[in-house]
Amino acid sequence: MTASPYPLPREARESAILVGDGTVGPYGPSGYKVFDTADVAVFARADGEEVFTDVTDDCTITKTSAATYDTFSVTFDEAIPATTDWYHQSRRIHERLIAASKGGGISTAELEKELSKQATVLSENRRDIDRSLRVDPEFVGSSLIPALQDAETLVWDATAKAFKRGPST
Repeated sequence: MTASPYPLPREARESAILVGDGTVGPYGPSGYKVFDTADVAVFARADGEEVFTDVTDDCTITKTSAATYDTFSVTFDEAIPATTDWYHQSRRIHERLIAASKGGGISTAELEKELSKQATVLSENRRDIDRSLRVDPEFVGSSLIPALQDAETLVWDATAKAFKRGPST
C-alpha cells in the first residue's frame, strides 16, 4: 500500500493560544495543514474579555506554498497588541465540488483527496465533541463556563446550578 499524499495529522488541528506582538504579522507557519485558506477560522480575546470572538474577516490567511495540502500564515488587518490572545482553528467547509470522476471513470488521486477532506471534517468534529459540556435535557441552570485567570480553577456551584471561578488549590 502506498503512502497517502494527504496525511491526516493526529493533533487537534488548532494552534495553542498565541499572544499578539504589536504587529499585523504574518504569524506562522501553522503547525497543521489545510486544503483551502477558507477552511481556517481565527479567534481573538482582548485583555479583560471573557470569551474569544471570531475575527476571521479581519485577517488574511495565506498558504505557505502553492501545494494543495499545506501550512498557512495569518496576517491581521490591524496590529495585535501584546494584551490580546488569539488562536486559529481548522474548520473544513463541506460545500465544495469534487472532481472524483472524469469521463465516466474514477480518478483515484481525486478520490483519495476527497476522502482525506471528509476524514479531516470527522477529526474536527471529534475534537469539538470532546470539548463540549454535557447536561441532561431537563437541566435548568447555566452551562456557560467562565474564562479562568492563572490562579483560578473551575468550581461547580450546586445552589446556583452554574460554574464559578474558584481559587486554585
